[in-house]
Amino acid sequence: MVKFISLVLTLGLVVSPLSALAQTTVTNNFYVDSGFDFAGRSKVASSMRGESQNAYFFVEDLYYNSLTNSKRDELNKKLNALGGEFDTNIYPRLRSVYGSEWNPGIDGDSKITVLITRTEPGVAGYFLERNELSRSVDTASNEREMLYLSSDIILENTAKAHLAHEFVHLIEYNQRTRMRTPQQKWLSEALADYAPTLLGYNSVFEGSYLENRVDDFLSFSSDSLIKWNNKPVDFATSSLFMHYLAGHYGNNLLTNIMTSPSTGEEAVSSALPGVDFRDAFTDWSVANHINSTGKYAYRNPGLTFSNLHISTPLQYSIFSNSEITTNFFVEYGAAAGLKFVPGQFGNTGRNVLRVHFDSSGSSGNFNVPYVVNDIFGRSEVHFIDLQAEKGTAYIEDFGINVTSVIVIPSNYYNTTVNNPPSGSFTIRVNMAEKAGESGHVNGVTDYADGALLRAQGDTKVYVIKKTPSGELFKRWIPTAEIFEQYGHLRWQDIIDVDASVLDNYQESRLIKFIGDYRVYELNTGHTQKQWLNITPSQFEARGYNWNQIYEVNQKEYNYYSTGVPIN
Repeated sequence: MVKFISLVLTLGLVVSPLSALAQTTVTNNFYVDSGFDFAGRSKVASSMRGESQNAYFFVEDLYYNSLTNSKRDELNKKLNALGGEFDTNIYPRLRSVYGSEWNPGIDGDSKITVLITRTEPGVAGYFLERNELSRSVDTASNEREMLYLSSDIILENTAKAHLAHEFVHLIEYNQRTRMRTPQQKWLSEALADYAPTLLGYNSVFEGSYLENRVDDFLSFSSDSLIKWNNKPVDFATSSLFMHYLAGHYGNNLLTNIMTSPSTGEEAVSSALPGVDFRDAFTDWSVANHINSTGKYAYRNPGLTFSNLHISTPLQYSIFSNSEITTNFFVEYGAAAGLKFVPGQFGNTGRNVLRVHFDSSGSSGNFNVPYVVNDIFGRSEVHFIDLQAEKGTAYIEDFGINVTSVIVIPSNYYNTTVNNPPSGSFTIRVNMAEKAGESGHVNGVTDYADGALLRAQGDTKVYVIKKTPSGELFKRWIPTAEIFEQYGHLRWQDIIDVDASVLDNYQESRLIKFIGDYRVYELNTGHTQKQWLNITPSQFEARGYNWNQIYEVNQKEYNYYSTGVPIN
């Protein structure tokens, strides 16, 4: 069963020189998929409204009768054009690349049946394998080679692209299900979705079927290629992966995948000349970011850098005295994108960007390419060499000649598991004076202001504060409920450090409510607050530091009971 998401295509239909499709009185009550039907019907009455050399075109009666005379005339013209396009372009060209459908098939008729019917929103067409079975096996079979198109798109210019897509699924049933092994869903859709490009329907990118795929992909570019949720972005991701591969390896790739004895990633690997699937997947992941030249670019004339590149990866500004440590979760068959830009330009004495990657203990399997972009507009691709799932890269001239670094961890490994595990990694980035040096200030690891630290083996989480003069403070967040009340705090950002690291930070128990002038001191158990009802000079005389004061929200302020003021 194939559910295809409707997209907009503004290309014109090619009108065939064939004579107009004959109008007939042939009627049929066809089974439809109730899950795809707009009203949950399982059967619809229809009449044949046209016939071409290779197809019958039936239209649902209730839909047809609801049309005005002018709309019926328009529909008849569309069917005529679609029939001609099917005979002269779709049918011969797709069969030459993907192979033949079952012909004459279960019905003994060489022509296929196309039913135009009303579907639920978002379903532009579908193919049901059960129609290829006899009614003795499936009582809801129509016992014919059959495709369904939505009445929502039949009057639009998208119709021929959707017909081409579904026809590939009909071919695939014969080439794979009947003759070999059923294909994995993501690859089945990837093959079918390349058909409109193969037929020239995306030659003008603006407003095309392909442009809509690009828009869907860029809306969530970290979508997994392999895991299938039947969302628009799933179709888009598989489609663009196939566009990348076909652009580099030609249309023979499609033929070889269709006829491969393997399925999924193994079918792709067997069809690629001397290229492993994992490497191709990694190259494609990089191409989605830089899309420039060679193997890191699409070769389709419509998929240029201006039309397709991931311009909004997670971005971090890196200063000479800062460090960023964070954790990420990446689906199997997906890639992340992290962009690091200089917080300041010019020679600071610390112009080496240090990127440490660690996925040890994770179920993922990563390749970690990174792209170095410079002031001359050049992009160079390098890889972090991983040993035991850990590795470090050093990028010199960061903030001088290097304008940004994009790290693209891609998670993929060969597996036969139906639901392969996702992976996670930790990435730590800081500036150094030279390659091989970690960032330190006064002998202390330079964690960013506001970083979350926790001693290894302990449960206490501290938020740290670093003053311009180099003073280091830490504040314990006493409960998980308080932690989660602060939207900017995330559990995955907690950094586990040696207990000695926290010894470098002076503990602060001074708080104030946002917008209030009163400063409170917490007791050692962090259960009670007492107002420091003293003058500024008394505050300083008692050894308090103004930089120790942390502002807290209403939730945390109310958590502490109020004791007697300190006068």
